[in-house]
Amino acid sequence: VVNRASAPANVLLVSPGNKFLELALSLLPTVALYKVAPADYKPSESINGVPVDVTVIDAGAPDAVLNNLPPGNVLLIGPQKTNPLVEVSGLIQDPVPGATTTDQGAADAGGSESTDPILRFVDLSQLHVSRAQKLGIPPWGRVLLGSDKGPLIVVGQQGTRKLGAIAFDLHDTDLPLQTAYPLLVRNLIAFLTPDPTGGLPAEIAPLTSVGIEKATAKVDRVVVEDPSAKEWSYPVAQGETRVAFAETAQPGVYYVSQYAGKDLVGQEAFAANLFLRDESQITPNRAPGLPEGVIETAGSPGGSQPFRREIWPLVVFAGLALLLLEWTYAQRIAIRRALTEWHTRRALSRANRA
Repeated sequence: VVNRASAPANVLLVSPGNKFLELALSLLPTVALYKVAPADYKPSESINGVPVDVTVIDAGAPDAVLNNLPPGNVLLIGPQKTNPLVEVSGLIQDPVPGATTTDQGAADAGGSESTDPILRFVDLSQLHVSRAQKLGIPPWGRVLLGSDKGPLIVVGQQGTRKLGAIAFDLHDTDLPLQTAYPLLVRNLIAFLTPDPTGGLPAEIAPLTSVGIEKATAKVDRVVVEDPSAKEWSYPVAQGETRVAFAETAQPGVYYVSQYAGKDLVGQEAFAANLFLRDESQITPNRAPGLPEGVIETAGSPGGSQPFRREIWPLVVFAGLALLLLEWTYAQRIAIRRALTEWHTRRALSRANRA
């Protein structure tokens, strides 16, 4: 079994000051929060030497920030102008929120309950928004929360990047005063956080090929250590994003390490288990893969047709016969006594009748 408890995600908040947002992010146990003022912000994959997993850009960010977004996962809050991620075409007043997950991505003002996992346990039926930016639905996104005047929350994925955009400033709504607010922030950050397992399954069957995704674009070598401590090294060429590992014959834990030069970028693991859940099912299989034979018939094409030989009745009969023989031998004295008593009773019965 591989423990998939991940380390906290590094979240960079670019904001001039927002107590609602800072408090919600800092209270998440899965987040290590860093904050920077918009004037001091520079798009980078790391801050203070640690990689940035999610960048949250608060409302009021200047054009210099919106036009120089980081390459990783991003959440935009109340963007006032069009930027490389989403188009902004004006301001909408007093939109009526309504959840939507329509296939077309169009805003649905009907207020139907959403089944999107990001809105799990999040009740936005009492949300009031005084004003919001009019967002276009980008090619990478879907509408998470719509309104009668346009989408209010858009999320999606662009290649390997996870992105999100909230159309309103938190100060222009009563969302921070509702119980739905911390749940929504938690679910959004969980969606935007990169998968710490790199796409690896928790467990596989032996001899199953495993795809290993690069942790970052700088990874140039992937090393896999099998349960016998043998290492398998795979160079990763520029432009490649995935390595296939098929040497999984041994059951046990496989450790995957990714390197950029001599620097260890990430390490993860998966387990190969010999016995799987399907092999533990004791329910009779209605379509067993039995060997096929051929029986000659006059009515079938070519005079023959395949049949399946079920030999389990013979095995059961032989086992039952063996058990009866063992029982008879173990109870031979009691059986002999019972036969003697039976013969004695018959003899006495005949004598009495005579």
